[in-house]
Amino acid sequence: VRVRGGAELEGINIDLGALEVELGEDFSAALALNVAEHERDCDRSCSYFYCGPSEEGAKIASVRNISMGSLGPEDFRQEFAYPLDLIKITQEPLFSAKEAAQVLKIAREIDKVDDNIFPSGKYRLGGDWITKMGPTREWFNYLLRTKIFANLAASFPQIITNASTLRAHSVALLKYNASHPQTDTHVDNGIVALTIAMSPQSDYTGGGTFFEHLGENDLIQMDVGHATWRRG
Repeated sequence: VRVRGGAELEGINIDLGALEVELGEDFSAALALNVAEHERDCDRSCSYFYCGPSEEGAKIASVRNISMGSLGPEDFRQEFAYPLDLIKITQEPLFSAKEAAQVLKIAREIDKVDDNIFPSGKYRLGGDWITKMGPTREWFNYLLRTKIFANLAASFPQIITNASTLRAHSVALLKYNASHPQTDTHVDNGIVALTIAMSPQSDYTGGGTFFEHLGENDLIQMDVGHATWRRG
């Protein structure tokens, strides 16, 4: 079994069967509940988001790599063969500025994304969860099938041996503004996390993705259609 945790747990082998004998029925019940909750979570994901193989012949984007610094992955640390350059930034866009503009038009006019406030700690952004946005979600599912899943599998073969095992969780379309220009500092809860830029850099000032080990003066910048993926 793989254990979630930091370096202090690396290399530990755990015999769940022996633990069930030692700890009894309550432990076995807790394990069974965890498995059931995970399966329900995956089923819910597939009810909203594309689940399946990536499209045959999907283009793999070239990326530049940045180290995650001294903070190793919580999950799959041994498989990631930490330390590695676990931040991947596309060198060419996954989609055009025109396509992005069309998607944002749908999000605003049909899914009414501008009407919602999205809280992130002390910040109040514009935007909403994509599970609530039908037409916008259709486009995102197309992107999962034709580009995202294939690229994640290509970048992280250590943990993604088959793109069809991937599940999308916690997907939101967010709009930043002058009074609320960022989300609160956080760690994404997925094994792999993804950020996609939907607006041209010419439309705003500032911006960028903050990583604590890089500091505020070395934000990762992306123009429209570009993406950053990394371990969660």
